[in-house]
Amino acid sequence: MTRYQYLATLLAGQIEQGLYRHGEKLPSVRSLSQGHGVSISSVRQAYQTLVTMKLITPQPRSGYFVAQHKTQPPVPPMTRPVEITQRDQVLDMLKAHSDSSVVPFSKSTPDVEAPSLKPLWPARGLGRARTLSR
Repeated sequence: MTRYQYLATLLAGQIEQGLYRHGEKLPSVRSLSQGHGVSISSVRQAYQTLVTMKLITPQPRSGYFVAQHKTQPPVPPMTRPVEITQRDQVLDMLKAHSDSSVVPFSKSTPDVEAPSLKPLWPARGLGRARTLSR
């Protein structure tokens, strides 16, 4: 973890714990740099990370302030998460694997003469190769 990532994580935790409240000004870049023994650019990167996370907002010539926490609306009942198991999909794959009529993609070679591949011949230079091979 880089220094700016560590600092961003530290500040994000402090904001979430309530050490900095909505609208409160964060320490200046210079004071935070001196207090944590990191470069000014590391502090700026940390603050930019927090801006991207929408935890803080920059105010030109004033500094950085804690953004208002927006609570997400509850998920509508129709889209609530449900428990999904992959048991059926795995069983279907195992059945298909044992079926001799199903050929795995890794063991097949497409028929370049197939009509469905004919539109690809000019793009791949197969038209010329096909005429030369005759």
